Amino acid sequence: MIAETHSLKVDERYLKASGLDPASCIYFDIETTGLKAETSHLYLIGYAVRIREGAFQVVQLFAEETAEEGDILGKFREVCSRYQTVIHFNGDRFDIPYLEKKYQEHGMDSPFKGLDTIDIYRRIRPYKGVLGLEHLNQKSVERFLGIRRKDPYDGGQLIDVYRFYRDHLSPDPEADLRKLMLHNYEDVLGMFSLTELLSYSLAMEAGKREDCPVTARLRTSPLSLDGEKRHDRLELNFSLPVPVPVPVTQEEENYEVSLSGSDCQVSAYVREDRLSHFFEDYKNYYYLPEEDRAIHKSVAQFVDTEHKVRAKADNCYVKKQGRFLPVPAGTRLDEKKYPVFKESRKDKWSFVELTDRLLESLCGPCGEGKSEAARKYLELLLGADSKKRKGSRK
Repeated sequence: MIAETHSLKVDERYLKASGLDPASCIYFDIETTGLKAETSHLYLIGYAVRIREGAFQVVQLFAEETAEEGDILGKFREVCSRYQTVIHFNGDRFDIPYLEKKYQEHGMDSPFKGLDTIDIYRRIRPYKGVLGLEHLNQKSVERFLGIRRKDPYDGGQLIDVYRFYRDHLSPDPEADLRKLMLHNYEDVLGMFSLTELLSYSLAMEAGKREDCPVTARLRTSPLSLDGEKRHDRLELNFSLPVPVPVPVTQEEENYEVSLSGSDCQVSAYVREDRLSHFFEDYKNYYYLPEEDRAIHKSVAQFVDTEHKVRAKADNCYVKKQGRFLPVPAGTRLDEKKYPVFKESRKDKWSFVELTDRLLESLCGPCGEGKSEAARKYLELLLGADSKKRKGSRK
């Protein structure tokens, strides 16, 4: 078994901002000769642990022979027992299940029992659109962050390199060993940069945190060059404890997210329109075709039969002209305070009227201020279905 170590400086702010103690964390990545533990071999485990504030050590355990698989498993298990949180990239899906089967095969207990796990891949997957990424493999994400590797290979390409090295068939074993170690080292090294991606999840979940003050203000848009008025916006501003590594903008149908450095802004588009408020219990209503509105049966009894018809779900409404803020469909609101309006009954977005009272609760009496209502509204917007988000890099 070969063991190599490397020391590196680490920006620990992103771990701390995510509520993690750097001293209790261990990063890891593995290299194998296949995807199934039952029919392949583990030949390399790379892990990184803190040696002092701002510094980590990368350790690589390399099995020169298949028989040394148990040795590197045992050593890694011993190291894991000193830590509380394992950090990895897509390890919940591959690395951890693979290792657990190998530990079982070798008659050892899994080192992951009782440990917390942070899968960076799973943390950022809901925000794939926000980041403008088509693929979420580690090398694609590293390119997004501006990281350029020395290693040109992927794990699959190195399987035969390892087999030739193991079976003493390599024409240049020292060079092949360097290829294998470099690939794993850069996988582990890259995860420290990938940790910075947690700042995006902090931003997109900001509305859920009561300790995140949100400032709201109404921004009136000027006329465009062709004389057409753009949307007014309700701007929700908040700050992150750490900066996002790459500025991004996410555009949605009814709102926009802009993240740059530690400054974040979510802008809800104010809609000026004539929208409908639908009554759920349509069987108790009549529709008046001439007036294009529904009235309750207790009132409809005084209307002539030829001017009314039984209401259906799609026409059981009253309409109102006004200015409205978007809220995701299905949001539970106090209907007495905030009746919900839509363009059609099955719309995926609902709207609430932007009254002076609502505006003051969001922005404060001075028109720009921090409020609990602004934070809750931010939570509603950022809770919209992430699968429908479309993002673009600036």
